[in-house]
Amino acid sequence: MSATDNIKFGIDQSTAYQRAQAEKDKAKDGGVSHNEFIKLLTTQLSHQDPLNPMQDIDFTGQLAQLNALEEQIAMTKTMKAMRVDSQLQAGTGMIGKFVSGVDVNKAVATGMVVRVTQDSDGVYVELANKQKVDVSNIANVWNDATGMYNDIASSGNVIGMWVEAGLDEAAQPVRGIVEKIQVENGQVVLKLYGGQTVTWDKVTELRVPTDDELWYTLPDAIRTKVESARKMVNKGVTGTDDSGNEIKGIVGGAELDGSKVYLILYSGERLNVDNVKETRKPTGEDAASSLNRYWVAGLDEEGNGLAGIVVGAGEDEAGMYVLLDSGKKLFFDTIKEIREPAGDELARLIGLKATGTDTTGAEVSGIIAKRLDVDGKLAVELDNGKTMLLENIAKLSKPE
Repeated sequence: MSATDNIKFGIDQSTAYQRAQAEKDKAKDGGVSHNEFIKLLTTQLSHQDPLNPMQDIDFTGQLAQLNALEEQIAMTKTMKAMRVDSQLQAGTGMIGKFVSGVDVNKAVATGMVVRVTQDSDGVYVELANKQKVDVSNIANVWNDATGMYNDIASSGNVIGMWVEAGLDEAAQPVRGIVEKIQVENGQVVLKLYGGQTVTWDKVTELRVPTDDELWYTLPDAIRTKVESARKMVNKGVTGTDDSGNEIKGIVGGAELDGSKVYLILYSGERLNVDNVKETRKPTGEDAASSLNRYWVAGLDEEGNGLAGIVVGAGEDEAGMYVLLDSGKKLFFDTIKEIREPAGDELARLIGLKATGTDTTGAEVSGIIAKRLDVDGKLAVELDNGKTMLLENIAKLSKPE
């Protein structure tokens, strides 16, 4: 977890950590040691020139330096002992209290202090969850779990945030949006929409949810339908619309309309997920009706990257494919991207035959002469002067 993540959790360990590190570096780089100074002075006295001995003033100066060095060493030892004593007192005073900070593995640590330990590197508190935290890296201290809970809940704005926390006991990802916070056995526990729970110390990511993730907050019955609909994307489906008419095609996405969940086919048709009769691997017929005029990218028969606008589809001994405006086949099981054509890709429409409805709703057919923008929407002009919105092209093909 990065320093930015720790700050987001209400923890900024950088100051304490840098201060402790600076003290260690200073101890390492403090210059010549006491023993080294004595050795240098002894060597200098034993090798001085008898005809030109060290002057009293020089000798006195070096003795003064030795005295100052000894005083500095004594002061450093005293200050270090005082600091360790102070940290021991502070750590001991935290036993039974709740803290947050950064543990020895640079992970977020939150929980109750159960003991204090000391080694040559510093003084540490051990939490009930076994995390070990340098006393200098403790950011917050609370007298009880309620105080910790209130601060985390209010300052972190955790409720409504997206949380990820690794895998559960069944090796399933723990993720979702926080519905409520509670304290259990001295630990902050986040309850997620859908029923999953996770302790605060297990959280690996905390952020604002995206629009696509907000469905996690839906009631169980609706969320189950949304999950089912999302699993149908890019699959072939057959069902009936609200009027009882049969609908077939490939699912491009899903949307929530009140309490109903609809599949949105690439053809633009909407199918209530409750009215799905069959899901299957898409057929050539599905692709021809659903992906016509879409931009797709995948692999050709030799395994090379290929992209273009779909003008047809079919099946052969190698499997189902879509036919691109370039005349090449793109096999469906290699498709990595399906979307509306955009930018310079639209120029590839020119010269293709389009069938559908014009801007007045009348059925038209013709060769695309140029592309247009109509009220902010992509459109094409046919060689017969008719204008069609891109979304109203029902069929796109090579001219005969």
